[in-house]
Amino acid sequence: MIVLSVLPWGQPRAVQATPAALLKAPDFKLLRMGPDQPRQVRRVFALRMSTFGTRPGTRLANAMDRARGGRFLRVPRRYPEEAWFTYDDRSCDYRCQATEYIYWGMTSLLGAQSAEWRFREIRQEWRLNTTEKFKKGDTALYQLLSDPRYHFPRRLPDGKYRVAVRSR
Repeated sequence: MIVLSVLPWGQPRAVQATPAALLKAPDFKLLRMGPDQPRQVRRVFALRMSTFGTRPGTRLANAMDRARGGRFLRVPRRYPEEAWFTYDDRSCDYRCQATEYIYWGMTSLLGAQSAEWRFREIRQEWRLNTTEKFKKGDTALYQLLSDPRYHFPRRLPDGKYRVAVRSR
């Protein structure tokens, strides 16, 4: 699938992506920034990276550390009992784990994981599979993903899109 993305500074570009990839990085436009961009745009980008960056210490990473029951730079042999995000792919480093974490949060928020059969498939790595469980169980990530400032999707992609036209 080719997706047209309009970057924060208004430059459209075509991106090759699958629906699954779009769910894994629903706001990927925030992660692309060069030094040639205007200072104000760089400032906004830095603010968003301090929130959604995948290194330890960002708001996203801190929320993930709570969800995993601690800060683990490598996948632990066993997660603490209280953890609800227990992804155990040893080839997935800390930054990869953060990407998986935001995927599970976003897809649960949007209702993509709520079927009982789906929960049976994923419960070994993610326990907050419904919107309600997610909203109550992971308040830190829920607040980030539902904050209107970040323009995350509010419903699952369905292949039917229309452009909202605003007149000035």
